[in-house]
Amino acid sequence: ILTLIFLTLILPASTASRITAQEPPVDAAGQEAVKLEADLGKYRDTSPEAAEVLVKLVDLYHAGGRVFGLIRTAETFVAAHPGDARHPAVMLKLIDGLQATSRNDELTAACRQFLDRYRDAPECADLEIRLADTLRRTGSRLPAAEACRLVWNRQPDTPVGRRYGAM
Repeated sequence: ILTLIFLTLILPASTASRITAQEPPVDAAGQEAVKLEADLGKYRDTSPEAAEVLVKLVDLYHAGGRVFGLIRTAETFVAAHPGDARHPAVMLKLIDGLQATSRNDELTAACRQFLDRYRDAPECADLEIRLADTLRRTGSRLPAAEACRLVWNRQPDTPVGRRYGAM
């Protein structure tokens, strides 16, 4: 309402009506997200139907680089559906979103949680490196050293493992 009042006071009537009449363009992914978000509102977060919608939203937001929607929906899924078979994949997408937004404290927590739950997953080697790099950037010396040790323990005979073992 304030915007409309501002536009009518400052701009000529013809310009103000043109600006307020225009709708922001919504792409196909945006339209799909709006539909899925509306569907999600029909279910409790812990229901199996909500799990399906949340996974679709996570995939849509991840593919489109919409990190804030990705983080919100992935966090909801991770908290509400820990036993779901898609949990590791959603956690990895959540970690991508947290890293993209530089939410370092949340990123380190999510990495540690993934490493604790899925320690034999093939993605753990990459996550240990991401965790060590994040902790080094934040200046957390002791936790960074422990994370570098994890990298070295997993990959002792590789150049990456030796580099992180020497840090």
